[in-house]
Amino acid sequence: MTRDERLKIKAKMFRGFADPTRLAILECLKEGEKTVTEIERKRSKVNLTSQTISTVCWNVVLSKTKGMERTSSIEL
Repeated sequence: MTRDERLKIKAKMFRGFADPTRLAILECLKEGEKTVTEIERKRSKVNLTSQTISTVCWNVVLSKTKGMERTSSIEL
């Protein structure tokens, strides 16, 4: 991977952090693993979290499936 490619990846990651909603989700996940439903309940938002998590997911958020639920946690 070239230096420019690495910088583009890092820039994409930091753009993801520039959104207040994504930052709020990350703060929520600092408390530990949560399902999307738990995050939505804590944030009083509906139908927004799954899409937002998938945007951040590529590098920071670890998602896994437990039965019918998908949980997310921070992996730094």
